[in-house]
Amino acid sequence: MSDQELTQIAHTVDAIVTRAAATDLREGGERQVDHTALKLLTEAGLRRVAVTEAAGGSDGELPHLAVVLKRLGYHAVNIALLEDHLAAELLAPHTAVAPEDMLTVSSRSDLIVAQVDGHAVVSGSCWHVPWSRTASLVVAPAKSDAGQVLVALPTAEAAITPHHNVAGEPRDHLTFNAVAPVAEVNDSGSVMKLRSRVLLYRALTMLGAGERALDLTITHVTDRTQFGSPLSRRQVVQHYIAEMFGALTAARAACDAAVSALAGGTGPTTLATSLATRIEADRMASVVARLSHQLHGAIGFTQEHPLHLSTTRLTAWRQDDLSETACALELSRLVPDLGGPWDTLTARRLQM
Repeated sequence: MSDQELTQIAHTVDAIVTRAAATDLREGGERQVDHTALKLLTEAGLRRVAVTEAAGGSDGELPHLAVVLKRLGYHAVNIALLEDHLAAELLAPHTAVAPEDMLTVSSRSDLIVAQVDGHAVVSGSCWHVPWSRTASLVVAPAKSDAGQVLVALPTAEAAITPHHNVAGEPRDHLTFNAVAPVAEVNDSGSVMKLRSRVLLYRALTMLGAGERALDLTITHVTDRTQFGSPLSRRQVVQHYIAEMFGALTAARAACDAAVSALAGGTGPTTLATSLATRIEADRMASVVARLSHQLHGAIGFTQEHPLHLSTTRLTAWRQDDLSETACALELSRLVPDLGGPWDTLTARRLQM
């Protein structure tokens, strides 16, 4: 794939968002799915761009999906494309065609698979499930006699406790009681893939939101004048902009490296890469949200100003899947098994 191809995908997503006239849709304090943008993305072949064509996708590659996720994060579009795409990815190798309905995933669950009268049933809970009320299935890890497996469960069979994050996005709790799974994937690699990719995909959307917050901040300090000159002339303002840019550059480099690594397969090394990338994205989110609001002043907190669409998501997404601290603890447990910190960082084995 070429840079020109990736640029064209980015322009296509931008054009779709403009055409859909995507707005901040809310009902009862929660954001609602932008069905127009979803329809246009589906028609353009970008909804499941990296899912195999045989399973109903566009047979693209991970870098194509990365561009789509970053641009959707940039525009703060209310679409559960991250979750839908990942669920379809996980089911594709094990089903003829992934369901056309919206899907979601959960990396936080205590599901248990049991055998009743010779049939598998699943009981337990999934927490903080994104957009579950607009999805027909949720794909989540579960414990079985065979070890860790993935199960696809119908959300219609769940007892749903509605919740939402600080950005107003649905993050429900789902409870299942002896529900027959639509699909069961007895493959430990698929569980690893779920954990690795959900962290990377969230980091990519955070990167897009951070880039939008920086662009809005640069525009604000350039246009806003104080004491006869733009705010951008102040040294402290320039320092804050540079700090935001540095954090975004580090997060972008981490995301690019992780996309390359995960495109080659799945395993403990790729999970470590995703964890490190998510840590960098979380740190970027903290810096960008704090400094962008500091430079905007009170206007940045208003519903009328678009900054909050990015910063509330940055704040909320830091708590999705795994927090920065949880990622760091998980990474510290993985590194010794990968050869130690030096070998892990340099990707070389020391010759003894």
